[in-house]
Amino acid sequence: MPEGDSLVRVAHRLRPVLEGRVLTHADLRVPRHATADLTGWTVAEVLPRAKYLLMRLTPPAARPGARPLTLISHLKMEGRWLVSALDARWGAPAWQVRAALETAEHRVLGAQLGLLTLVPTADEATVLGHLGPDLLDPAWDTPDDGAALLAEGVRR
Repeated sequence: MPEGDSLVRVAHRLRPVLEGRVLTHADLRVPRHATADLTGWTVAEVLPRAKYLLMRLTPPAARPGARPLTLISHLKMEGRWLVSALDARWGAPAWQVRAALETAEHRVLGAQLGLLTLVPTADEATVLGHLGPDLLDPAWDTPDDGAALLAEGVRR
């Protein structure tokens, strides 16, 4: 089962191919978000949060009123994120793919994801607010940030 350290590795693998890149194609294969048009959005950040993977997206300049969004996924037991070249065969059967994201250079597929949701970045807490501080958060390495995380953990 994917644990927090697995998500850290997934985020580390996805950052070089997604962060700072513009999505040339995005297909979210869950009914609630199937019509979301993320083409032209930039992946600002890929980060793990406990057992969730967050992809923070910034809107294209052509959509001045759009708010930043976060694509949140949970792998559950068998989920995975796959990276390939654009012309490569999919690494999972199409019926398992819940997210297909493409940049100019790569395709990233989310297969067998237990959760896939798209929320305004400002509303991430509606999905993740029940979580305490992430023990794998690099902020623990900074004394002031680590103290704040510890205080939050004790408070909860």
